[in-house]
Formats: sequence, structure tokens, C-alpha cells
Amino acid sequence: MIETYDPTGNTRIGVSRTWKESYKENNIFMPDRDTIYTVTETKDVDDKLILTTEYTERVEGESDFIGPVTITRVKEVNMEEPSSIRETYKVKPDYDKLPDDLVSAGICGFITITKVWETNLDTWTINTTTIPTYTTYTYKVKDTTLNKIVTYTDTFYENILESRQKSYYETKNTVLGSRLVQVTENYVGIGNNLTPIKEGESWTYYINKSDIPPNKNQEALTDAPNSFKVTENYLDVEGSSFFESRYYAYYIKEQDKAKLVLERFEGTITRNSEDVVTDTNIFRVSVEKRYTDPDPSNVHASTITQTYDPDGTILISQSFTWKQPGGYDTEDSDKVVTVTQTYATNGATYEPNLLLTTEYSYKEIGSDNLFHTITKVRETKGLLLTSIRDTYKAVYDQATMSGLDNPNTGSIITITKIWEIGISDPGDAKKVDPNWLTKPYNSIIYTYKKHDSTLGLVTYTDTF
Repeated sequence: MIETYDPTGNTRIGVSRTWKESYKENNIFMPDRDTIYTVTETKDVDDKLILTTEYTERVEGESDFIGPVTITRVKEVNMEEPSSIRETYKVKPDYDKLPDDLVSAGICGFITITKVWETNLDTWTINTTTIPTYTTYTYKVKDTTLNKIVTYTDTFYENILESRQKSYYETKNTVLGSRLVQVTENYVGIGNNLTPIKEGESWTYYINKSDIPPNKNQEALTDAPNSFKVTENYLDVEGSSFFESRYYAYYIKEQDKAKLVLERFEGTITRNSEDVVTDTNIFRVSVEKRYTDPDPSNVHASTITQTYDPDGTILISQSFTWKQPGGYDTEDSDKVVTVTQTYATNGATYEPNLLLTTEYSYKEIGSDNLFHTITKVRETKGLLLTSIRDTYKAVYDQATMSGLDNPNTGSIITITKIWEIGISDPGDAKKVDPNWLTKPYNSIIYTYKKHDSTLGLVTYTDTF
């Protein structure tokens, strides 16, 4: 048994057990004869509820692979079929099947490739030619500008680069002075074969409570441990980096659950000519608590998110989020759908009989070759269809985005189109009209950021 604790070593946040098993007849998680499987069972903090069970085997890969291929079938709570299948292996940088979007110069060592399938798992076979839902390439690059080794994590949705992260360690002038931090640069892919655009970066480090200056509105909640993780987020706007938010992250034990607490701070900071922080005006704007438990129907292992007021005392909302094949009823049966149910609260606990909304979301690549997130919103326990959202990111184009307040050239614009009328099937009001996307949307929202010399970083939300 492996017990996992938070960084302080005081709060247990998970339990797992690992053992080996051989082939079992009619077991779709261990289908190959003459194979020994490694089984890993992950349970909740109380060692009672099984959250996931992973069945892993090793098979021989292509001649160009470095070592074997690891295949993992994932079973979630109360599910009789795999929720996903992972395939992981290593290759050399000159492997001829790598996508062109990877960085080509300066790669050190091997590239780790992880493919994840979340649909059509009943017909999945080893050496399948089916395109994975996601493919992640992890590799290290000797960066001549930074003069250090940088870890790249490139994620492709189907065959198009969706995101890139570059991580490394560097000394930075944080809000709490000069510190060695882990820098994670975040890039977003915009369509096929286009250079990813940097959205911003985060700096992560650990502090003690005593490191926080008094009377600066930056104190952690009283339940916070003596040491915890801090993440400062900066956004790239108009070629410069601006402070966006700051998080304190730690675990607490509450109601026999290990909960991840996220305290979010916003505001402004002032730096001098040497980039040292000389003044701050930061304040806590929200508190979230997250943990894993079954959804209200006791069918899925869900992530529960509790949203509190800035003081962390009043519960504002509680949501349950999980993934499943297909959406409402038989809708979108060929897609992996993220379901989020949001409930009302009485200020202390959530009200199980007051379901506010159920959102069914999935990703797809649109005809514009951009990544779109489609969200179908249903309200109350009757699951009445009330709206459909289509959200995606694009580079600012004055010709097609007229009326905006002059975003900087090259700015990333988040676009949300909303349909509220004529989206139900004429024959069944509960079902979605299969032609909803061909109908005109009711509103469109453009969200972007600009720098104001007086106000600092400003978020614009233009609705038409």
C-alpha cells in the first residue's frame, strides 16, 4: 500500500495498492493471454471508495522504439468498461513519425509519447491505426537563450497542436522577493501548422506563513498549514508581462475528506527599474475546495468543487464534474463529454434537490481548423435545454472582429457564440435540433486583455 501525503506530511490525500494478475477469461481489462498485468487501485483518503483501477501491460513495440510499449486500461468507479486507454513509449529525436510542430533543434535524450483514446474503446486493439483523442510529447531541449535545459510538453488534440508548456527553474523577483521558482510558460495552438502563441507564464514556489508580510491583505486562511505552495500567474499582453493572479494551494482534512484548497488573489504590483517588486495591492477574491467523490447518482468518480466567498466561510456553489461517453440521453454518443452539475447551497452545504444546471461539453476541430468547445446547458432536474455555447480562441483579425476596442495586433481573442432560440428539436423539446449550428446565434462575446497606462491590465468583454 502507498499512502500519499501533502507536502507538509500531515494530511493523507490518497491511498493506492499495486499487485500483479494474469489473464482472466471474459475480462476486457486483461484480455491478452500469457500476459502478466500490473493492477493499481486508487482509493479515497479513507481507504474505502475505489476511484480508479488501472490495468497495465507491456508489449513489444516498433523496431524504432526505445524499450517496450506500456498499455494501460483505466476503469472508473462503477464502470464495467474502460474509460480510457493509454499507450506510452519512448523514441529517439530522429524518429520519422514525429509531427513537424515539435521543436527540432537541441533535443536532449529521448522523447516520451503518450497516446490516450477515450472513444470507440470497444474496438480498440494493440497497434490500432485509430487517431488518439490526445497525444502528448514530452522532451527536453537545450535552450541557448536561457542557457539551460527546458522540458517541453506538447499536447495534440487529434493531429493538431493544442498547447505547449515549457518548464524550467530560474531565480525570479517574486511578490515575496528574489526566489528560485519553477517557471512554466504556457502557449496555445492556433490552428494547424501555426506557431503556438504565448499566453503567459506561472512561477511556483513554497513559502512559510511567516514569509507573508503583515497588514498587506495577503495572509492565508487560518486553516492553512505552516508551509504551502504559491503560484504567481503573469499574462503576455502587447509584448509585455503583467501580473494576473496569485494562488495559495494546500490540503486540509475536512469532514473526513482531504480537500485541496485554492486561495485566489488579484490586484496590482509595482516594480522598479530593476524589476524588483516595491509595492503590492493584492487581495483575496475567492476560495475553492476540491476533492474526489462519487457524483450524486453514485455512478462516476467526480471532482467536487466548492466555491466560497473571499473569507472562505460562505459556500456559494458546489459542482460535480466527470467524463462520460456521450452527453444527455443518446446525444453526442461518439464523443467524450465532460459533465458538470452545479447545485444551490444554503451557505454551509449544498442542496441535493436544487440542481441549477447540467452542462455537457466536448471538444472538436471546426471547419476553421480551430479548437472549439461546445457546451449544451440544461437547467433544473428536468434537464430543460436552455442554451448552447461555442467557445474558441483566435488571433485578432480586424476584418472579421469589427467593433472591438482596438486589441493589439496578434492578441488572442476568446470568442463565445451563444444560441438560445430554436435549438430544440421540433419533435421533442428535450432533444437538440440536429441543425442547430446552421442557425444564427443570438449573441457573440469577445474577451481580450489590454494594458492601460493608468489602470494596468484590463479585461474587455464585448457583447454583440
